[in-house]
Amino acid sequence: MKTFKPGESITVRPAEEFELGLEVQAASGYEWQVEEKATGLAVLGSSFEKPAKDRIGGASQQKIRLRADRAGRFDLHLVCKRAWEATPSETLTIEVAVQGH
Repeated sequence: MKTFKPGESITVRPAEEFELGLEVQAASGYEWQVEEKATGLAVLGSSFEKPAKDRIGGASQQKIRLRADRAGRFDLHLVCKRAWEATPSETLTIEVAVQGH
C-alpha cells in the first residue's frame, strides 16, 4: 500500500487502498481527523507509529487508510486537534485524483 505525505500528488485507481502519512504530536493528545470527505473516498481507519528515535515529545506518524471508490477528483479536508477541543490547531486539504475505471 502506497503512503503519501502532504504536498505530494496523489493519483490512484478506483478500488485502490492508500495511506496518508501525517506528522502529529500524539503524546500531547493531538490527532488528525477527516472533517469532510468526498463521496468518492472511503476512510478505512487510522493508526499511529512511534517516533523513529525515543525522544520525549517527539512527533509520531499517523497513518490514515483510505480507499478510492470511483474515478474523479476529490478534496479531503482534515483537522488536527485534541478530542476535547473545538478549534483545530491545524487544517489541511488534500486533493486526490482517481483515474481509470
